[in-house]
Amino acid sequence: MSDEVFRQKFTRIKGLSSIRRLPRLGKIRLGIKKVTAKGKEYPSETDYFVCPAEVCRVCGQKPKELKISFPINDPEVIFPQCYKWYGASKGLKCRGNGVEALRLNEETGEMEERTCPCELLENGKCKQRASLVFNLLDVGIGGVYQIDLSSYHSIVDINSGIDYARALLNDQIAFVPFKLKRVPKETHNDGKKQIHYTLQLELNITARELKKRMEGTMKVFQAEKMQYEIEAPKEDVNPVYDSKEDGAVIVKEDEPVTEEVEKEAEVEQTTNNNDPASQAQINLIVKNVIASHLLKKAELEKINKLIENGLTKNKASDIISWWIGDKQNNVIGERAKREAKETKEPKPGSSINNAIPYKGKDDGLEINDPNAPEIDANEKPKKAHKVSKGSDFISDEDLGGVVEVAPGVKVAELDTF
Repeated sequence: MSDEVFRQKFTRIKGLSSIRRLPRLGKIRLGIKKVTAKGKEYPSETDYFVCPAEVCRVCGQKPKELKISFPINDPEVIFPQCYKWYGASKGLKCRGNGVEALRLNEETGEMEERTCPCELLENGKCKQRASLVFNLLDVGIGGVYQIDLSSYHSIVDINSGIDYARALLNDQIAFVPFKLKRVPKETHNDGKKQIHYTLQLELNITARELKKRMEGTMKVFQAEKMQYEIEAPKEDVNPVYDSKEDGAVIVKEDEPVTEEVEKEAEVEQTTNNNDPASQAQINLIVKNVIASHLLKKAELEKINKLIENGLTKNKASDIISWWIGDKQNNVIGERAKREAKETKEPKPGSSINNAIPYKGKDDGLEINDPNAPEIDANEKPKKAHKVSKGSDFISDEDLGGVVEVAPGVKVAELDTF
């Protein structure tokens, strides 16, 4: 009897039994990663959604439009957005809303409050980021998919689409059909015209369907006192670390890439990364840096020592940038500087400014010119004027004049001869 009483009375826990959690089924991306011939990865935007296999089987390999709905009404859950900074790590170090932020204190491991934004936003290390969480109507509504984005225009357009629908539907947007599209948009960054494929959210119902919903004949997820939430991701990962294991699409670059793209790939691959250097980076250093005759002995020993002790991706990137340079930022690499210097500097003895000092006996060369003055071969000069560079030469006036010993060839008229 007592068991029956307990079973009927205590069947729910306050603050726990009312929670409903929706599982995450996968991630949809807005681009792929390409690999250059030198093994460097760099992000490449696409004009279509990059989807998991189960989505591609239904929506096609390169869909530019997805039919979606939102599992709940709360815009802060289905489209959270904030400033994020990852630093040199894979995980998140700071997040803020433009007024206040929580920053990780690496000494204590605690999150501390601070003002937002800060200098990290100004120097480009911190950036606005958002995640759109939704159901795919053609695939299944048993869980949600997620798209991570950082485009200013995409964030504004999606917020606009959500708020427009909420205004029409009295905030009840759960399981209302929408269309999510990739739309070409002309942008201007640093004076450069570019085309990017931003996201656009459209309400996909007719006026009749809207009326029915307003009348309350198509209510869904309206249960009172229910708290719905989305399954938390395993980790808020720095986009730089998005890997094939996580679902990223990585392909080899078929066409030759420009030097600018190579540098972008190099920076993207190695920014804020203290992992061991990749084999592609080491091969590049060995082939283009260590093998160069322009490298100094001390530099060679230092680089070899770094490789032996375990070269990091950051350090490898520093070496490559130092030697090759950065064309985008007008930074000339050390190799180019030394090559230019080597080209300008003539070989010893090739010009008057690079003359070789006199160190031995007469080489026996004769001037076969009938106008040349006769000189007694047995008579040795009392003193010879030795030079090592152009500035050591004495003027004609100090020498007492010159003598033309051959057409266009003049020598000092020394009183010692």
